[in-house]
Amino acid sequence: MKKLYIAIVLLGIAGNAYCLDCASVFSDTPPLSCEYFSGPELKAENKNILELLKRKIDTSDLNADIDFVRQNQICSDELRAIQDYSSFNYRIYNPALRSQKEDSLDDNYKRDICLISKGLRKMYKFNGPAYRGMALDKAFAEPYLKVGNLIRERTFLSSDTTEAVAIRFSRTNDPAKVRIVLKFIDPVGHAIKHLSLNSIENEVLIDRGHNFMVEFVESRNDGSDYYFIGIRNY
Repeated sequence: MKKLYIAIVLLGIAGNAYCLDCASVFSDTPPLSCEYFSGPELKAENKNILELLKRKIDTSDLNADIDFVRQNQICSDELRAIQDYSSFNYRIYNPALRSQKEDSLDDNYKRDICLISKGLRKMYKFNGPAYRGMALDKAFAEPYLKVGNLIRERTFLSSDTTEAVAIRFSRTNDPAKVRIVLKFIDPVGHAIKHLSLNSIENEVLIDRGHNFMVEFVESRNDGSDYYFIGIRNY
């Protein structure tokens, strides 16, 4: 009788993917400044968010997107935290999440991690595959290269609606790195193109704490070798 072995791969230390206690974070900090998009008289900070939407979204999508923000009561603090993550703070949050050292972060950073998750759950779920390009050290790449492996991700994951953008992000001049392009087969991410500061991206942000199973692995070449890997939400 054959036994089924599923390799559980932790990109960090074993434990709960949601080790940051958001309830505690919110109870230990000042009240959340959250002026909702709920009426004709908008606060100044909300007007700034609407101006951001106007700059980042095609005119044809603008009214629908603003309506979505209002109806789902997406808070200006949540949108600001997502934008800050996309522009720079991913360099601070993801290493801390990966190593389970969130408690060492400044209280404002811990609060923003929670706000990102809270805001993402109210936003558009991108209904289609998304793609993520990476150049990894061999030890970190190996778990992705075997069908059936379970990947537990503690961090937020940035991805894109197009494979070509992910391929571009996987490119590296370091011969020791392994190029990987992930295809998220299931719709697990949230469209944040109106908040992303990178003009070449249609960014789809995946919340922290997801588990994925490797479904297929293909070897490809676009001048240098890379792996095209399909993963499903598990």
